Parts: sequence; structure tokens; C-alpha cells
Amino acid sequence: MSSDWKTLTLNEIVDFGNGKARPKTEGNTPIYGGNGILGYSGDSNYQDETIIIGRVGAYCGATYFENNPIWVSDNALSAKSKEGFIAKYSYYVLKSKNLNQYAQGSSHPLLTQGLLNKLEAYVTTNLEVQEKIVSIIGEIEDKINLNTQTNQTLEQIAQALFKSWFVDFEPVKAKMEILAAGGNAEDAELAAMRVISAKTLDELNSLKVSDPKAFNKLAETAALFPAAMQDSELGEIPEGWDVVRISDIVKRLKPNKRYTKKQIEPYGRTPVYEQGSSLLLGFHNDDAGFNATPKDPIFIFGDHTCITYLSCSNFDISSNVIPLKGGVRPTMWTYYAIQGKQEFQEYRRHWSEFIIKAVVLPSLELAEKYSELVTSKYLMIEALKRQSKKLEHFRDTLLPKLLSGEIDLTREVIA
Repeated sequence: MSSDWKTLTLNEIVDFGNGKARPKTEGNTPIYGGNGILGYSGDSNYQDETIIIGRVGAYCGATYFENNPIWVSDNALSAKSKEGFIAKYSYYVLKSKNLNQYAQGSSHPLLTQGLLNKLEAYVTTNLEVQEKIVSIIGEIEDKINLNTQTNQTLEQIAQALFKSWFVDFEPVKAKMEILAAGGNAEDAELAAMRVISAKTLDELNSLKVSDPKAFNKLAETAALFPAAMQDSELGEIPEGWDVVRISDIVKRLKPNKRYTKKQIEPYGRTPVYEQGSSLLLGFHNDDAGFNATPKDPIFIFGDHTCITYLSCSNFDISSNVIPLKGGVRPTMWTYYAIQGKQEFQEYRRHWSEFIIKAVVLPSLELAEKYSELVTSKYLMIEALKRQSKKLEHFRDTLLPKLLSGEIDLTREVIA
């Protein structure tokens, strides 16, 4: 092994610092705690490239990296690279140490600067090799981040479409506006088609000539929306639609088994979902308890946290996770219909409050049309998630080999 590789204590690699109580100012600067971003502030207590480490509690030892101004709260520690070490390389070194294993105290785990300073790590002092490691792992993480951003965009599209059709009733109001102005039924249908497709009248006329099938399909969708409103307990809703309770539209499924942290692995065949913000508890390699498909998806509701997630592929669950399907409308539509209905109030059960919330119920045909449009986007979301999980596995397998010097990058760097 090259003399560039040596065992150093962590305080020879980074300078640790303390966080401070969360500021009360408002702004766009991330506030970091042990479980990641807690909120945003107008102030910062760290600039440039900073490593954040969970200091206390359940997320003790969790490690994050930021290259922008941030506020590190008092339940986290900071680390800044010393001269001779690239910040992102130091981050990978610290993350690979699985710092939570060194926490003191079982009921209330704690990491201190004094403890961290004494820990040792095998590192390279060759800056070119450090840069190469950062570049290799960075390319993988860039792809994971791109997948995440793409999925966020697809999810936003699905939410925006639901809001337009079933919350703001924009196609219905577009029809009513034309009729109120003296327009005929055909004009009203075209107005609804414009709202649904986000196309101008000229673009719709062009579509009618260039792709009559697509035009007719759009017209069929527009025809499913009524052209008038009616009073309800929730205010005005489209004529012929109903107001129902969530309990009227969901079907609760019974799990055969609930998995614990001790029963799962970081990677595997069947995902296990929890009710925490991370959602994915881990994997097992047995048959799944819930068989979800694109045509027959299943979603979950976190009884304590109110977190929801829809799956088009097989999965299992942990404690306090409630699996659900649509009862009277497609599951995909039902999933979006219940979004935001129950807000997290405190860490307690929310199910009984959740199921009495009111929902506007459209026709079956329109709910099916929405589900058809959104399912294709959800398939893309799940495909990108599977790809990201494979990339994470590859990264987590490759990184220890790079950090240990098992893969010799010196020749490639010099060449």
C-alpha cells in the first residue's frame, strides 16, 4: 500500500463544532438537525461546505453534507475539513464510519466532540485520489438526485391535475362561463377541453386535423364533466357529484405479518414500509404480504404520522401502518382524494379522525379517466425509484472499497 494511506484520528481530518438553538427568523436557509432539514431560517451559523452529524436521540450519528449557508441546530454537530482533505471526501469517510455505533447511552444515545475526535479512520492524503473518489461516487449520487427530482415533478403533475379537476372544478367552471356568456354546448365542451389539455383553441383545431383519435379522446373526457354546480355541505360542487366520508370510499386491508427493524435488510426483493419520514424501513427476500400492481395498486396511511404512500408493486409493512384500497372508486383516484385531509397534530393515532373527513365524489367514469392518466406517471416514478435503489446499493458497495484503497486509483490518476 502507498505511503499516502495512513490511519488518522478524526480530529486530524476535520474540525468538529457545535450547533445552536434554532433561530426564530424566517427565510430560505436550511436548519439541520439529526434527522435532516427541520425547517428554514433567515440566519446561518455555518457557511460553504459543511458536514452535519446527528448528536442525540434516534438519529444520532446520521450524516449529511451541504455546500451552502445553513443553520446547524443544537441536536447536531458540524465538521469542517482540515487542510489536505477535500470536504466531500471527509464526508464520505465520516459517513462510512456508521457513527451511531459509537453513541453512548442506550435510552438516550449521545455523540460528543470528545468521543468523535478519538475515533480513527484509514484515509489517503493524496488529493488526486481523494478527488477521484469524490468524482466516482458523485456521478452515482447525481443520477440518484436527478431521479428524485424527476419523481417530484411527476408527483406534482398528478397533484395539479387532481386539484384542477376535483378541487377547483376548472373544466366545469369553464363550461359554465361559456354558457353564461351565450355560447352553445359545443363551445362549452371546447372550453373544457382547453382547460384539460392546456391547449389554445387554435392548437385544438390543429389537433383535430393531425390526430383525430387524440382529439376525440380529449372530447370524451371533457364530456364527463357537468356544466352546472349544486350546493353541498362543502359549498358548491359539480352537479350530480356527492359529498361522502373517507370511510365510505376506502377499504382497509388486513396484514398477515408486520416486520420490525430486526427482520429486514438494507437491500432485497420486497420493500417494507414504515410510517416515518424515511418511509422505507428496509427489505426482506420472502414473498410479499401485499400484491400491488399498476391495475390494482395499494396505498398506506401512517396512523401516528399521517404519511401516505401508493405502491404499484409488492410490499410489506411495519407497525402502525394501515394498508388501503379504493372501495367505490379506483385506488389511484382515492389516494389523491384523501391527500391533506388529515394533518399531523401530535404523535398519536389519527385513524378515527381521518375516516370522518369529507370528500367530493365524482362519477365513476371520470375517476377512472383520472386514474388511467396518472397510472402511467406512477409507473415511471416506481421505475426510477427501483433504479435509484440499485444505484444506492452499487454506491454503498463501491465506497468502502474506494475508501480502503482496495481499488487502486493511483495509476489511473497519474496516467
